[in-house]
Amino acid sequence: MFGACVMAENGADGMTFYLEAMARSKPFDLICIDLIMPKMNGHRVVRAIRDYENKHAVSPRSILFAVTSVDTIYDKSELLLDNLCDNYLVKPCDPILLTADLYKWGLGKR
Repeated sequence: MFGACVMAENGADGMTFYLEAMARSKPFDLICIDLIMPKMNGHRVVRAIRDYENKHAVSPRSILFAVTSVDTIYDKSELLLDNLCDNYLVKPCDPILLTADLYKWGLGKR
């Protein structure tokens, strides 16, 4: 139904995987960032991705979903209202709602 997945052990590895994909001109269809990660937290990864996209005039920009187990107004306002993330998911994620979100962003294969 959906594509392959690349998983990072931590935020720094995730950022490395993103940069490698961009260098190969094969950007990820979707990036899901857990906000609480070792080495480089999700907030820093999100900002680094958006900074890279702005610096290199990447268009269209990556579809980025923030994922967290701690639902705070700070996270929502920073990531959604500042237009850094395209979606905000609270764990545990409802698979039906997640699937609907993926289709909404044009990521599902019918």
